[in-house]
Amino acid sequence: MSLLPTELNYLEPVAKELAKLPPDDLNEDVDASKLLAALRNRVKGLELRDAISQLTKDSEVLQKWIKETKTSEGAVFFISAYFLRPGPLARDLLAPPPPPEPTVSVEMESDWETKEFPRRLDLFKQKIYCSIAVLDKQGFDIHKHKSDHRQELQKSPQNLWASLGVWTKTPVRFGECHGEKSIYVQPGKTNWKSVDYLLEVPGGYVNAHLGREKGKDFDEMEFEKKFHTLKVNPPPSSVS
Repeated sequence: MSLLPTELNYLEPVAKELAKLPPDDLNEDVDASKLLAALRNRVKGLELRDAISQLTKDSEVLQKWIKETKTSEGAVFFISAYFLRPGPLARDLLAPPPPPEPTVSVEMESDWETKEFPRRLDLFKQKIYCSIAVLDKQGFDIHKHKSDHRQELQKSPQNLWASLGVWTKTPVRFGECHGEKSIYVQPGKTNWKSVDYLLEVPGGYVNAHLGREKGKDFDEMEFEKKFHTLKVNPPPSSVS
């Protein structure tokens, strides 16, 4: 059974693939690259005005289909959201595609859930999470400057925020990966904890943020014993 009207057959394979996902997973974190590729092919070779017109017609067809069929299929509504603003969508689709981005990888145990993005990797296990972002050298230096400034500011008696929690910074090394580790602890009723890492790794630089739901205490050693496998992978087109 088709999920979309015949006029939108070019989106049917994408819709069927999206329909395999749990409804709660159809959010901004979904990889929409195949959907955007199909839409880009739809307006390929058109002038901006004609591309807007085509996408507007597709949007009207889809909205009519939703109303007439009374579908509750999440994939259909997910696709329809992309047609809400045909003008900006057409401009984005006709613009030159962005250059491929580097990715970051780490060899965690299989019970960790992972979500990969350009320049970022998110990891989850129960209520613990880690987000690792790729930095360029300038970004790395800026983060380091902010970290150093935060440490100095913490010593100032005029810093009203210092009484809420304490940052402790130490140098760290995990194999070829090295840099600094900053632990933030806010004692008292909230008992908040988070850990930041600013590391130079094979292939580049990363900033990793580690925490637990509601800031509760956790042991970061499970991550640290795998941090020696951290690396930044170059974009596919730059691999020799």
